[in-house]
Order: sequence, then structure tokens, then C-alpha cells
Amino acid sequence: ALQPTSEQCPFVGSTADAVPGDRDPTAPGDWPGDRQCVLRLPEDVAERVMRCLSGAGSGQEKQLDLRLNPLSSASSGGAPDGRRWRIVAFGETLNGTLVDLPSRVESHVLPWPDGGQGVAYKSADVCQMLIAHRGPEPVGASRRLDRASFIWASGLTPPARRLRQRRFRGTPAPDA
Repeated sequence: ALQPTSEQCPFVGSTADAVPGDRDPTAPGDWPGDRQCVLRLPEDVAERVMRCLSGAGSGQEKQLDLRLNPLSSASSGGAPDGRRWRIVAFGETLNGTLVDLPSRVESHVLPWPDGGQGVAYKSADVCQMLIAHRGPEPVGASRRLDRASFIWASGLTPPARRLRQRRFRGTPAPDA
């Protein structure tokens, strides 16, 4: 049987693999929310990350510099633990907000490094998105973020726009 490794799925693992007292949230098994989430970065930072991952960068751009640290509820303005983050990307400090998506998205992993022929195995149902932003709130938070439950109103693709509003329009009246 094929087992996913930490290189293929960095957030898969047991807490027994983690070093006691180690507060690294990227250590296997220590992700405070779901096992996987979508990371939404500002456009310029996302382009630099893509260049690093594709190997097309030159010099220092080839090394990915990305650190994620959860903030405690006392330092995050009363938000629940794990919902506010500090993200350091290429020396720039960004704020992060972990939100719940309105629907699940499946993620898959190819067990071969070159993506060769074979079967893609489902690795997780992704239900959360970590939004990195430069201001105190993510762009569009006034329209899309329910601050009480941290649910994001829209999905990842245009067809999933305002998904909860359209799918769950309320219960019909008893006499209807």
C-alpha cells in the first residue's frame, strides 16, 4: 500500500512525529485547522512564490522564504485561536486570516515526483483558506466575511460566488 510521506503532503502525519515543545505549525500533525488549506497571497508575492517553485527564479529568488505563525487570541484582537496569522514572505510581514470555505474542495497527490503515469490519490478535503493581506482585514472582508463564524461567503471559482446565499435561501413558509 502506498503511504503519503511528509515530502508529498507536509501537513499529514501524527503528533508523535513532532518534537515536544516545538511550536512550528508546519510540523507534521500540528496544523491547527484542517490538514490542508488554500493559501491566498497578494498578487506580487504569489508571482515570486510561483517563480521559486518552478525553478525559474535567479539568484536569491530560487529560495522560497515563507513563514507562517499563528497569533494567540490576546494578540489577534479577540479572534479565536488559529484564525489570525503572521506571514513573513521574502522579508515582508503580512497579516493572515484563516476562513472557512462555503464548500469542500478535493486535493490530490501524485505519488511520482515527475507526475508520471498513474493514479492521483485523494489527499484531503480542503475546507479552509488562509488569506494573506497587507491591511488589518482581507480585501472584500466587509462583504464576504462573517466575523462571528469566520465563514467566507464565496468559493474559489466564479461559479461558487455567493454559494451559501444561493444554495440556502432559507426555509419556505409553512403555508407555502
